[in-house]
Amino acid sequence: MKKEITIMPVRVADLLAEGERMPVNVHVIDHPDARVLVDTGMTEPLDKTSAQNNKSVKDHIASLNDEQTVKDAKTLLEMMQRISGHEPKLWNVGTIGFDTYHYKYDSGREGDGHIIGFYPGKGKITIYLMDGTARYSELLAKLGRHTATGYCVHIRRLGDVELPILEQIVQKSYEYIKSQDGHIHGILWKSAKNRISVLPI
Repeated sequence: MKKEITIMPVRVADLLAEGERMPVNVHVIDHPDARVLVDTGMTEPLDKTSAQNNKSVKDHIASLNDEQTVKDAKTLLEMMQRISGHEPKLWNVGTIGFDTYHYKYDSGREGDGHIIGFYPGKGKITIYLMDGTARYSELLAKLGRHTATGYCVHIRRLGDVELPILEQIVQKSYEYIKSQDGHIHGILWKSAKNRISVLPI
């Protein structure tokens, strides 16, 4: 009889870095011989084994339990899939990402990250621009009600912003990361002067 192995992600803390709150996750691996707790970091996607034992992107969106958030998430899902040409993947707990790039810093730290993505929270959707928001300050000024920091654009609902402007921003961010040939050697959003664009939400 085949032994069953299950992997469950557990959010154990939030890390506040450069003004951004990021989830810290571990994975509990239940094996017939033992239970193992593994620190997998914050940026790596679930591997194939884990993905088979956890919710799909579709199931995750359906579980959000807020009609407006589900509607907005589906709109962003379609937009980012069209821009990237890639299927969505769950990263960490609840972040939906598209396509990947490899990073390696001078410190020796390296890994993989999603090129574009979003986190669909009730009343607050976070859109990730991995090359930083500073380079899109002119477009962000036309976006509508939002807050923007290092590499995150926060909006309450898609109805508060101009979708064609948002799509332009996401498209440009995706194209910039892809122009780096899939390899990043520094934290891009720190390389530009971080001007914060804020419109009250």
